[in-house]
Amino acid sequence: MNAANDIAFLEEVKKYTQHEFKALVDNVFNSLSKKYNKRVSFGRNGGKEFGVALLLSEFDGSTLPYIDHGVDQVFIGNWGPVEFSNFMDKVILDNSVISYPAWSKAYRLIEKNHAWLTEHPCSVLNMNSTDIAKSIFINS
Repeated sequence: MNAANDIAFLEEVKKYTQHEFKALVDNVFNSLSKKYNKRVSFGRNGGKEFGVALLLSEFDGSTLPYIDHGVDQVFIGNWGPVEFSNFMDKVILDNSVISYPAWSKAYRLIEKNHAWLTEHPCSVLNMNSTDIAKSIFINS
């Protein structure tokens, strides 16, 4: 990791419009929900972490297999939001070209600029079947 990678990653995070970022999160989350035939929640904070992880996997392709593994573990039901978060910390520290402070700053940027993410299905716990059906219909 180096400062140039941190700066480049943060610039990538900043360039995403709400529409572009929502399309990315929707596409990945809906694809996985269909693959596993269920919806899961990363939690209100974990949903933001999920979003930043998607951006990181696009920026630093070497993290993609790790991020895919972590996301799969949540969908399979082996992990919850805390385990995913802890895993992402290890991915950043051990396998990424960005630093942990850059990861944290990206998280704060997403939190500030994409507040809608806390209400996205990837963040909402205990959605009932009507909410899930509406979400699938709206996001299809």
